[in-house]
Amino acid sequence: MNRFLAFACLLAGIVFGGQADAASQTRAKFGDWSVECEAVQKQGQPAGEKCFASHTSILEKNSERGLLMKFSMGYIGPQDEMSVVTILPLGMDLTVGAVIMLDSGKPIMLNLRQCVSTGCVASVQPSPEQLKSLAEARVINVRVVPYGNSKILEMPVPANGLRQAIESLKNE
Repeated sequence: MNRFLAFACLLAGIVFGGQADAASQTRAKFGDWSVECEAVQKQGQPAGEKCFASHTSILEKNSERGLLMKFSMGYIGPQDEMSVVTILPLGMDLTVGAVIMLDSGKPIMLNLRQCVSTGCVASVQPSPEQLKSLAEARVINVRVVPYGNSKILEMPVPANGLRQAIESLKNE
């Protein structure tokens, strides 16, 4: 399993309350975004920590709460390049995929990695241009299509604080 997918799985475990190898700790808050850090290991030895900007959307209905989506960004790619990892709701049409839509109108396609009992992991390593568009966006939405439906489900991702959260990662 590559490092990128391992991080995505670890993130999924943390988000959904499962047992992960490391506990995520909130380091800072920027608007609607948190910077979370977790200890990492290489070959079973402590190797510092990785931090990522993260926003979690919770769905509340009839006094029940559940995760709608988690959107995280961090320098977690194979060469420590910026990556976006999302955890999306189950029940989406996998053949349609998922996309990040920005107010600039340029879509960023997400690559579906895997679905587990708690959600579907999708990710992308944005180009420098896409990263700049994400940081400057005023409107960010993740779009999926529920299985057996043709209507797009649009999940908003708040832009408030994202730029500052991304900037703070450069100093980690």
